[in-house]
Amino acid sequence: MNAIAKFTSTNPNGLALLKQNQAWLEACLENENVCHYFAIQIKGKESYPFGAEDRPFFDLEKAQIYLEHLQATNPNINYFISSGAFDTDAFDFDDENLPMWHRVWLNKHQYRIIKLQILKMTDSELSQLISNYNEIKIWQEEHNTKEICHCYTAQSFDDSNGDISISSQFTTNLMTALSAKIYFEKTMSNRNFRVICGLMTTEQVMGMDGKVNEELQDFIDQHKARLQSLSKESAA
Repeated sequence: MNAIAKFTSTNPNGLALLKQNQAWLEACLENENVCHYFAIQIKGKESYPFGAEDRPFFDLEKAQIYLEHLQATNPNINYFISSGAFDTDAFDFDDENLPMWHRVWLNKHQYRIIKLQILKMTDSELSQLISNYNEIKIWQEEHNTKEICHCYTAQSFDDSNGDISISSQFTTNLMTALSAKIYFEKTMSNRNFRVICGLMTTEQVMGMDGKVNEELQDFIDQHKARLQSLSKESAA
């Protein structure tokens, strides 16, 4: 890895670190050209960039949880969280020989970058990725009501070959599902994927138990946010 960290800061409290550098992190998340990281360090035995266990974290919350685990396991060791960012072109996203946690971290950045690129595309460019894109947009607008929730997921359709079925989490955002489709195709080039559209009633969505997993709760929250947006539009 022949890159120099653009930014590095340390703080024994990860949540305080986020508060101090919120603007920096938000800028990194919106920038295709940098990959931020968080790492667990040992005071006096710092090992940059990725810490004592050579493990980069994409999410500060995950780093915080692991920090607390290490502190509970080894209370006599002074752990803290460091942060930084590298130029995107310092990494080979197709390198399957990377250590597991490096691969997990880069996968998250690869998906983030794909999503940023998708959001910049014109309708014409998006139509090249989904042949019936315009029809889906019309369908989406027709069902954009408080009573109905339109949902999308990226899903494999070559399972007859004996491969394990793969799908992304449900989302109310077509661009999110399309980003997942492109990500799957890049990371599993021997598989075939498509975006599936569906409808659920608001009653069905609100009846779901978001405690089952974070992804389901995220889907419920997306629908709630859309309902709030519709309410504001009708009140305007």
